[in-house]
Order: sequence, then structure tokens, then C-alpha cells
Amino acid sequence: MFLRWVNGLGLLPTEEDTNILLNFSYTVKKTVVSEVVNHMLDPDVSPKILTTPTHVRWVLEVIGQGFTLPIEDVPIMEKCISLYSKWLLSPSELRPPGFNAQDQYFYQRMFFHLSNLFEPRARDDGPASVAGPQNQVKLCKDVLDNIYLVGAQKLSTSVTQETWESWLKLMLGIVDSIFRNKGNSGAVAHSFLIKSLGPPAFRVLCEMWLLSKTENPELWNSFQTLAVSWLIVPTVVHWSSLCYGLTCRTLALLYGKDYGPETVTIDWLIDEKNIVKAFLALPTEYVFFAWHKFLHILPNPNTQVDPEIFRNSMLAISKLVDAYLNTAEQVRKDPKALKKPKTPPSGNTILSIFGRWLFEAVLSDKPGLEEGTSLALATLCRIFTRDRGTFLSVHLASFYSCLEKTLLKDINDKVLSTALLNSRGLFVRELQGSFCLLPHYFHAFSRVWRENGPEPNIRSACIDILATLICFADHYADVKIISRMVAPIVYSDGSTGASPSEPFSRIDNIASLRNHIQFLMSRAIVKEESARNIQRLLWCIVAMLLQLETRGQPMALGNPDLQFAEFIIAEILRRARKSWAADVIMVAFSALSSLTAIYKFFGPNKFETARGIVGALAESALTAMNASINDWEREDHDRMLHRTLITLTDWMMIDPEFTALCDHATYQNLLRALATVMGAIAPTQAPMPGMKPFIPSANTRAAAQYALNNLLYHSGQFPLTVGPHRLSSEVCEEDILAMIIRDSGRQMDMEEAKQFYRHFVLDGNIVLTLIDLPYQKLPTIIIITRDSTGKHVWTSQLRFYEDTDKLNPAPQDPQLNSAPVNPYPVNLDKYDKNVMDQLYTELLNYLPAVWAGRYYESAIAAVTENYIPVEQQFLAERQWGLNKDIKLRIPQPKAPYEGECKFVFSRIWLAHLGLLHPDNFGRLQILEHSRKGFDEALANVDATNEREAFAVGVVLMDKIPQKKFEYLVAEGGPGDYQEFLSAIGWAVNLWEHTGYRGGLVDRKCGDYAPYFANYSTEIIFNVCTWMPSNIYDTADKVIAFKRRILAQNNVTIVWNLLEDYDPSHVTALQKDMVQIVITPLSSGMYHVRVYKDNKPFVMGPLLDSMVLSKRLLGEMVRRTAVLANRMLTMERFPVAPFQQRKSTIESFAASYIRPLAYDDFLMYLFSKKVPEQPGSQSTASSSGIQPTPLVSAMVAAAAGGTAAAPPAAPVQQPPPQQPQNTGQPVFRPMDQIQPMGQPTTQPSGQPAAQPTAATPPPQQPATNPPPSTTNQPTSLQPLVDPSGRQPGSSSPRAPGVRVLPTPGATGQQQTAGGLSQSQGQFQPRPSGGTFPTVNPEQPRVASGLFPQGMESPFVDVSGGGMPVATGPAPAHGMQTSASGGSLNSSGGYPSAGDNSGLSPGMPKRYGTLRSSPSDSQLPVYAAQPSPRGQPAQPGQAQPISQPPQPVQPQPVIAGNPGLPPRPGTPTTTQPTGGAPKVFLPPVIGGPPKAAPTNPAAPAGNTAQPPQEKKGGFASRLFGSKKDDSGKKK
Repeated sequence: MFLRWVNGLGLLPTEEDTNILLNFSYTVKKTVVSEVVNHMLDPDVSPKILTTPTHVRWVLEVIGQGFTLPIEDVPIMEKCISLYSKWLLSPSELRPPGFNAQDQYFYQRMFFHLSNLFEPRARDDGPASVAGPQNQVKLCKDVLDNIYLVGAQKLSTSVTQETWESWLKLMLGIVDSIFRNKGNSGAVAHSFLIKSLGPPAFRVLCEMWLLSKTENPELWNSFQTLAVSWLIVPTVVHWSSLCYGLTCRTLALLYGKDYGPETVTIDWLIDEKNIVKAFLALPTEYVFFAWHKFLHILPNPNTQVDPEIFRNSMLAISKLVDAYLNTAEQVRKDPKALKKPKTPPSGNTILSIFGRWLFEAVLSDKPGLEEGTSLALATLCRIFTRDRGTFLSVHLASFYSCLEKTLLKDINDKVLSTALLNSRGLFVRELQGSFCLLPHYFHAFSRVWRENGPEPNIRSACIDILATLICFADHYADVKIISRMVAPIVYSDGSTGASPSEPFSRIDNIASLRNHIQFLMSRAIVKEESARNIQRLLWCIVAMLLQLETRGQPMALGNPDLQFAEFIIAEILRRARKSWAADVIMVAFSALSSLTAIYKFFGPNKFETARGIVGALAESALTAMNASINDWEREDHDRMLHRTLITLTDWMMIDPEFTALCDHATYQNLLRALATVMGAIAPTQAPMPGMKPFIPSANTRAAAQYALNNLLYHSGQFPLTVGPHRLSSEVCEEDILAMIIRDSGRQMDMEEAKQFYRHFVLDGNIVLTLIDLPYQKLPTIIIITRDSTGKHVWTSQLRFYEDTDKLNPAPQDPQLNSAPVNPYPVNLDKYDKNVMDQLYTELLNYLPAVWAGRYYESAIAAVTENYIPVEQQFLAERQWGLNKDIKLRIPQPKAPYEGECKFVFSRIWLAHLGLLHPDNFGRLQILEHSRKGFDEALANVDATNEREAFAVGVVLMDKIPQKKFEYLVAEGGPGDYQEFLSAIGWAVNLWEHTGYRGGLVDRKCGDYAPYFANYSTEIIFNVCTWMPSNIYDTADKVIAFKRRILAQNNVTIVWNLLEDYDPSHVTALQKDMVQIVITPLSSGMYHVRVYKDNKPFVMGPLLDSMVLSKRLLGEMVRRTAVLANRMLTMERFPVAPFQQRKSTIESFAASYIRPLAYDDFLMYLFSKKVPEQPGSQSTASSSGIQPTPLVSAMVAAAAGGTAAAPPAAPVQQPPPQQPQNTGQPVFRPMDQIQPMGQPTTQPSGQPAAQPTAATPPPQQPATNPPPSTTNQPTSLQPLVDPSGRQPGSSSPRAPGVRVLPTPGATGQQQTAGGLSQSQGQFQPRPSGGTFPTVNPEQPRVASGLFPQGMESPFVDVSGGGMPVATGPAPAHGMQTSASGGSLNSSGGYPSAGDNSGLSPGMPKRYGTLRSSPSDSQLPVYAAQPSPRGQPAQPGQAQPISQPPQPVQPQPVIAGNPGLPPRPGTPTTTQPTGGAPKVFLPPVIGGPPKAAPTNPAAPAGNTAQPPQEKKGGFASRLFGSKKDDSGKKK
């Protein structure tokens, strides 16, 4: 007793002894069934009453009739189902005893009886006919899921094969009955049953089939035969799920558990929201058997005419193909596969399984089945583009045939769109014979940008395919193309030419692609409206045009490439002005900046093109400033203007000759635009009524200032002669002071040399350092400026004549000729030797006679008489002085550094510039360089980059990493990898390189690195393979070291040698890192991918999956790295480098500025040091200013004493107004600034009492102070504090009133040079473009870093003299020359490759100075004599310091007692024990006397300054003295 349809199919035979109640009336059957089932379900009735199989058979025979009752008897049917479920699924002890005796028989009979529920019962097609089937469907689904399926799962191990086959045959009949047995029901009811019961019945059948593990061929044939009638969409979906589950399990069995589940896992799709998972543990052999059988269980999809069934069939096949492709990629990426090589699924294998269906679906191209055909073609494209193997010729030919047929379709055909979308990477694969498809692709491209063209995503696919073909013409040149296409390529305007006037030829070779691509891009840039597509198209155009740079020849007029470039530039400027949105304009102008690389290839039109671009960009900036913008548009408008200014700057800096050749109108528009953006002038147009004027952001105004700075500072002279790696000078204050120390013969130390320099801040944002160079033939100063553009060093000389002008002889050198003219020279040797020695001998003979008391008077008379002839002869020889020359002499130049202030010519230079005029007061303010931390803060300014600086990582991925970051230990690399490294930058020696270095500051980083720089950017490439891997004993330490360096980069370039690259390997270094992955192709070209967050990323100029030639690769990769770095850097730090540098300078100036009144400011220029800080607890001496006495004090001091004056009463006045600072930082309060120095002490060494406001300073008697323990002259009276307050008082003084504080309170210990000993040594500056302090006293012996005997970088290794700069200079003017960044070897500075200038053990990069322009050298200094007093030999260089020597008399420059002599200057010395002096010329009437030197002259720390005595000028000049009684001796 079972479903009659099963018997009709011949699956199960009819049993004659069953179905006893078949002919009974409905009432009898209903009553019998109801009573029996109620009795058996009664809890008080035990199943034990059915003791024999006959009893059980009778009960089942009765209850089985319940499943044939009308659908209205649903309650009785539910009870029958409940009883069967209880007996089938319960343990054996809960079943009737007679059931367990023949359980296999009863299993079959119960399943048979339940099949009667699936008999159709509805008899009409009315609306009520669906109500009955709904109840039937509910009962049937309950039986399918809860009895059939659950029973098969629970009883799968206990039932026999016979039982399984009976169940399977029964299920085949049930499913077939649902789909085909209409019965007495109407069409509506039957359709409802098929839709509701067909899919779940098929699902249960398939799952039971797998559980049975049957291999019965008759059953499989019956299944396949009957399944032809079951093809509805849900059935195909279930078949897809079943095949996918079996496929995944087979892959896991083939390649391991990492590639699939451990059981057959099937995701049955019940409806759109519900999925039921099935987990089946099947034997390995049966999995493969069932996979093959079920894959072909349904008929060929190409036989279907229903579009949905065909589409779902192709979708199922596509899903299976993707499973194989994904597994193949996973196997290629799996590092374990290296140990146990496994062959991944190949494309040929996949095509042998699914190719017949896929090729047939595409080639048949049935109308109405476009969806399925598109899926089939997309699947084929994925197979041929994702697989890495070699395909069989038959497969390639079939695939090419599919594409040829498809590419000739109408452009809006869905199949053609699918082909374009899914074949983007076709030419990247370099399949054999793929060039035959190029004409077909261009035939499709020709119809893309039409009026009724495809959707934007289709046009985007075309752009991506063009991106892979850009370099084909240059790389393959005249390679022939064999194609079967005969149709012409007709473009949108009806012509077949690269331009409307020039027809195309057929695409017979690869070189002819260039014209087609250029025309397509020209057409696309005009027609394209999608913002994303325009951006991608612009970067393709950039790549196309950058190829012009690789050809190396300028383009002639009429060249198609030149016409294309000019058209693109004009179109960018036109559409940016009229129709493009802000985000598109930003990309367009970025692309325009990239085209500066091909500027020189524009041939004779290059200057006109550049001027036109600059003029158009300036006009765009002016238009943007005059535009009326809504509030919601202001941000985008501002970003667009910012990008416009950056592009404008790029084109201004293309050529040093550009500024000279730019016309007046272009300059006028350019400067007007920059001034308008900066706010210097107002826009020419007022905003529209009701709208606010557009005000650019601070970043945009800074971009305009940046453009102006480059125009003023760098335009016409970049790169510098020292190289593009420097915009700032490497010379620093310590270097100049070290030169002064050496020129002095090392008679002063660093603290004493600091007297020659001062620091200022100009307009709040320019740090100005002026240094006097004392040992020069002409007045010379060094000027060091620091601003937002960098640090610049200039040499300036005061000149009054031209060296080459023979009509103006040079004046006498006061240092070499200080004696007056004498026609009768004095024989000093005769006078000294004959006369003095004779007198000395007679005196020795005379004294003993005197002591003995003998012949006193006679002896004196005898000596006198003998001496008179000698005197007469001496006077006669000189004509008794009657020939004395009394002519008026030309005044000779005086020694400028005799005074205590050594800041002389720098002060004059400031005065010449007008910066000391009262009208300019407040613009120039002093900086306290003696303050603590000043040198470190100034070094921090120098270390702040003036342009963008990036570090980009480069790694080699030559094998699959076995563990994390293992690829970092790779070394070497293939030849094309090394060539690429030479293309992205030039190699620099890290130990000589003084540009940006990124993280390469350690010896472990290697010796070389690629580097690139232009006027706005510096890039250092951290190449892992150039870093040695033997720096540590373990690979883990090497990995950790390199990882720390690469983790600091925003961009990493990966040279990939793997078939399938996994971006997660490098993303682990840094999450937000952009990866540029380069994969070499077999043809010699390179496939480039761009990733961010492990996903493809479009940045520009590189597009993801672009194919480039070797010559274009380096340029495109470097530019992409720059753009990516800018994007990520601006997201984190939105301040440009020059803005940051300006802010650093302003903060530095605000921290160390010293606002002074005008008179105090001028006083500072004539003083030794900075005036005392108002409110400070130290005295004027400790603050650094030398006391300035009044007239009475000066007279008293000259007389040997100190005059006291009563202090003036302070007048309460408001403090002087501070000069306004235009910078952002605010000056710190003056009371917060504390000067450096030790506490003030009395001569006895005890701290001096500090006067306060409550306790006025006591008056001291006008007597000489006690002798100082430091051997210094008595300090004079200091002026009041510059702010007007007395020391220790907070009351300001009245304007013009000076108050004398208490004398004797200036006891801070000082050196002989006058500087406080409390000032510490300069600290070394940090790395990054600055140098450490040069210690002139540190011995510099050979340390392996510079040649033996070579001294500091300032030694003249040529041994030459000191040349003077020649050339025209205005009379009475300052001749100034730029240092150009440093001094060269001829001027005392080594070149970039020199090893000198380094302290022992210090890497070269910290101390090397670089060569300078030939016309901008600092003065040359001769080598120091060796030994002391001997002239230096030519080419001989001496160590910078000598071993300790005994104290020797120090020479002084003749005629310039304020300074020690420079080496090689003729000097005379005095015996040891006194201060150094110079013999003045002899005069008539007596022997010569020595004149005292300037007490302020630095003569060494051990020398004591002489005390000046009372007396007139004549007495001091002739050396006459008086004893205590006032008589002359």
C-alpha cells in the first residue's frame, strides 16, 4: 500500500495482500482508523499488546488507510503521523514486541504508507482549491523532514541495503509524482504543489541518496532519467548547493583540511532568508563517486529554453569554477605547499570539466538567454585570467572564438558588456595568440563614447583595458597582428582616423595602436561625464605622455604626439574652468603637475606651452577668488584653489630659464593671483548680493606664499650647484667661529670667538645671524638667515675700489705698514749694539769704584767726557733734528677691533640697510643667544624640513614566507629589480649624504640607498635588500630591526616574484600602508597593483592592474609613492613643511626674543653682550652687558679711580610699549626670562647682597676698589636696566633718565676674553641636515675617517694664499656673495666626498660639508705653520690643535692691537712674562718704547690684562714713567 504513481513508474511492485480497507466506505474507514489510532496513542495502552508481527501488520494496515482519507480529516492524519513517528524513531524497547521481530519489513511498510499523503486531492481550480493543498503541503513537509529524513539519518546504520533501495525508489516516485502527477486537481492546485513540495522533496531525496551510499546503476539511471522533468529554479538551486558541497569536500580530500570542510557540508536554501545546513560524513571514495554522478544528474543546461533555469544553471557552474580557482590561488600562496608540492587545479582541468557547457553557451548565443550567456562568458574570462598555467590550444582557440563573436556585438548588448567587464586582465596574462583580439577590442572601444553609449562601469572597464595597452606600442613596436576581423573600426564622428582629418590604417601591427589609443583618449576626455572615469582616464593619459620622456628626443612641430599633448593640456584647462567638479579638477591639476616631466620634449613650443599653462592657472586662481560660492561649496572650492596653486608652483619651477623667458603679462597675472590669495590685494569682483566673499583657508594662503617663496628663492637656480639634496646651507655658526679661532692662531677659545656674532629676528619670522670676520683684507661679515624656505649663508664685503682698476691703487695695509716715512732710517742694530753695550760695560766698571768710595767725581767726569763726543757724533749724523718731516700725513685706517665690542662691520651692514633707523625700529629685535637651550632650539629650527620629506620602503618577495616577515631577510635580487632601484632614485652614500635620510641613521642600515629630490620633495628609499642581514646572529633580530624601519613608512614598494601575491604579508607592517606591487611579466613588461587595507586602491598616476614598460616603471612608481605619502601625511598632519618650519621659527623667536627700547637696542650693538634682563637677580656684568659710565666716571676711571654719583630718583612711568610681533606665538613675559650665568660674587668670593625695592642700593666711596682675585680691571658703573627699572626694583624709570647702581657689584668671574665662564660649551646638534659643534681645541688625529694629519674642514690643503673676490662692485657699497650652502675645498671646506671634518668615531653624514658655487666662496685661509713660527709648505695641512706647549709670547697684528695676528703675519714678540706688545716706530730723541695693547684684546686665558695708568698720551706713547714723588725717571 503506497503511492500509486510509484507503481506506475515501475519502481516498486504491487502487493496483493495489502490495502484491505481499500473498498470499504469512507465512514467505515474513518471510524476504524480513528478508533485504532486513538487506542494506540492512549497513554494507558501499552504497545506490548502487539506481541507478534501479525498483530503489528494488522494495526499498520488499518492506520495506513488514514493517509488516504480526504484532506478534511487532517486531525486523524496528524494522529497517524504521530504514531508512525513514535514507532520509527523511538528506541526498540518502546516499540511493540512484534515490530522488533521484523523491523526491516515494517520500516519499508511505514514509509510506503506515508507516501499516500502525497496523492493529489484537490478537484477544481477555484480559489478554494488552494486551501486543501495548503493543509496537504503542511502534512507532507512534516513527513519529509521529520520522518523520512530524520528516520534515514537515525536508521542509516541499522537498515539493510534492500530497505535503502526501497526507500530511494519510493522517494523517486514521490518527487516525480509531485512534478508530474496532476491527478484530479486543477492546474492551480498542481502548480501550487510543485512550487511548495517539489524543492523540499528533491532536497530530501538527495540527502537520503547520499546517506544510503548507493552505487546501484539502475537507481542512478532512474534518477537521471526522471530528473529531466524536475527542472524548476528551486531544483537547480538545490542541485547547485549539493554539487558545491561535494566539490568543496573533494578539494579538502585532495589538498588537505585547510582547503575545505571535513564532512560534506550542504547549504540548502529553503527560502531567501533561511538556510539549512547538512553535515554528511561519507567515505572518501563515495564522495568522489557522488560528486561526479550528481554533477551530471541534471540535463545539459544548454538544452534549457527557460531563461531563469539557464541562468541558474550557469550560475551554479560559475560557483563551482570559482571554488577550483580559489583553491588554486590558495595552494600557490600556501607556504606548506613548498614542503609537500601539490599541483593546484589548472585551467585545463577546470575546462575539461565545465568547458563544454560554457563554450556551448557562449557560441550558441540563443536569443532571450543573454543572462546565462553572460555568466558563461564571465566564467570563461575568470578561468583564463586567473589561472597561471598554460592552456591547451583547443581551449585557447575556443575562448578566442567566443570573444571574437562577442566583441562584434552591439555596444549595449549585455554579453559584450560582460566581456569588457571581465576581461580587464586578459592582456596581463600574455596568453599565446591574444594579440589577434586587439582589433576586435578596438572595434568595441570605438562605440563606447557615443551619445547613447554604455553605462559608466562599462566605460571604466574600457579605460582599465586601455591602461594595460598603453606601453604596447613602444615595447612591441612593429610586431605583426594576425586577425580574422574584416570590419572597419569606425569612431563616433564617422571618420576612421586619429584625428577628424587623418584616417586610420588597419591595426596590422602593435605600433599602430598608439594613434588609436590617443584618439580614444582625446574622444573620452571630451565626452566622459563620470567623475571616477575622468580621474582614471587622466592618469592613463599621464602614463601615455610620460612615455615621451623615455624616447629622449624633443618633438618637432606637427608631431602627432605633440598635438595630442597640447590638445590634452588645453582640454584639461578648458573643462576645469567650465564643467568639471572640484574633485575632478584636483585630479586634473595633479595630472597636469605630472606632465612637467615632459616639458623639455615639447620642442620649440615648450616656453609658449609653459607660459600658457602658468597664465591659465593664474587666471583660474583669480577666478576662484572672485567667485560667489555658497557655504556648502566653500570647502571643495578651497581645496580646488589649493591644488591650483600647487600645480602653478610646479610649472613655475620646471626650468631655470623660465623666469627669464616669461613675459610681462604672465608675470603680472601670476603675481596678482598670488597676492590676491594671500590677501595683499582685494579681489576685483564683489560677491553677488546675499552671498559672502570667499576667504581662502590658512592652508591655501600658505600655498600661495609657498609659490611666491619658490618664485623668489628658487626659480632660476634650482638645483643648486651642491645638488638637489640641499635647499639650505650646511654652514652653521660654530663652523664660522672655528675659522675665526684658527685664523687667530688659536689665541682665543669658542666663548671668546662668540664676541664676533649676534642673533636677531626680523619681522618675527626670520632669524638673522651676523658674524664679523676679523682676519680679512677687506671688512667682511657672514650673514646667516633662517626662514620658512631654509637656512641661507652669505658673505658680504665692504668695498671702495675694484681690484682690477689700476688707476686706483690699493691703500696701505695698516697691519703691515704702520710706520711714518723717514728719509733717514735708523740703524737699530748699531744703536742698540754699539752704544747700549758700551754704556752697559762702562756702567759695570763704574759701579764697583763708587761702592769702594774711590775717585767718585773723577770717575763721573771721565765717563761724561768720554760720552760727549759720542753724543755729538750721533746728533751730527742726524743734523741735530733740523731735517724733521713736518708734512701732514694721510690718516691711516685704524684697527676696528681695538674696543671691547667686536660686532663692528655687521653693525655697519645693518645701518646701511636702514634697519637701525628709528622708522624701522621694532622690525629687528635681538635674540639672547646666551640663554640656556638657545643652541638646541636653533638646531631644532635647522632640523625642521623646508620641503616634504618621505621614506618609502622597498622589499623583495621572492618566495612564500614560511613565517611572518621572513621576506625581510632577502638579499640581492634579479637584475631588473636592481635596474628598477636605479630608476626610482640615484644611489647615495649614507655616510656622506646630508639630505633627508628617514630612518637610515644606523650602520646596520647599509652603506647606500636610492634617493630622489626636487624643489618640493625629498624621498629616501629604505631598500631591505640593501640592508645587510648579517648584522645580528639570528634572523629574528634582523627581521625585528628591518621591521622597525619599514613600519615608519606610509608606502612600501614590493617587487613580487610569486604567482599569487598576498597583500596581508606587508600590511602586517602597518595597517594604513599603501602597497605598490610590481610583478615582472615574461615579455619584459611589468604588472603593477596598488593596495590599501588589502584591497585594490586607485591613487594615481598608477592605476591598479596597469602594465608598464621598464623605462616608464620607475617614474610612475615614484610619483605614485609621492601622492600616496601626501594623502596619508595630510590626513594625519595637515600642516605643510614650510608652514611647520615657519611656526617653529616663530616659536623659537618668541622664546628667546629680548624687546628693548630704541636707545638700549642701539647700545646693545656697541656693547659686548645682551643687556640685563629686567627683573633679573643678577647684575649687569652677569647678564652680559659691559657697564657704560657717564662722563665723570670715564674721567675718573682714566685717572685710576672710580667716581661715584648719587643715583637718580626713579620716576614712576608705565613700561615701554613692546613692539608688535606679527607671528602667531606670543612673547613670553619678560619676568619669566632668566639669563645664564653664575651668582654674583664679591671679590672675596661671597655672594653679593642683591638690592631690593625696599632697600635701596648703598653708596660706595669714590676710592679704588680692592684688587680683584681674577686680575681684572675695575668694573665701571653700569647703566640702569633697559626697561627702566633699577636692579632689584620693579619701578620703571622716566624716559631718558639713567641711574647708576652701586659700584662693586659686578664680581662675576670672567675670562680674559670678557665672556662669562658659566656659559657652557655648544652641544652637538641632532642629525637630519645639521652638524655638531666643531671644538677647535679637540685634537684631530687620523681615526680612519680622514687622512693622517688632516685638520678640520677649514684647512687650505693647497697651501695657497687668500684670494680676494673680483668683479664689479659699486663704490662705497657692500659686495655680497652667497655661500651656496657651504665652503668648498679650495676655500677651506671639503667636497661632499671628503672625509675631513669628522670627530673620531662619528659617521661622515654628521660632519661632512659640501662644495659651493665657484662664485660664492668664503675667504680662503692658509694652513697653520708647523712648527710654530715656520712658514707652511705648499699643500701641507696641520692638525687642528697642537699638543700642550709652554707659555710663549703671543704675537699681535702690527697696527691692530685689538686682535691676535693671523698665521703668516710678520710679528714681533716680547720676552715671556708680560702681555704681548708691538714695537712702535722709533722717534727722534730717544730709543723706542713699547706701546701697551688693548686690554680687551684676547691674549689667552693665562695672560693678565695690563692696568692703564694716569698720564697723557705723550707719556704713554714714549713710555715715560714717574716715581712716587712725581719726578721723571
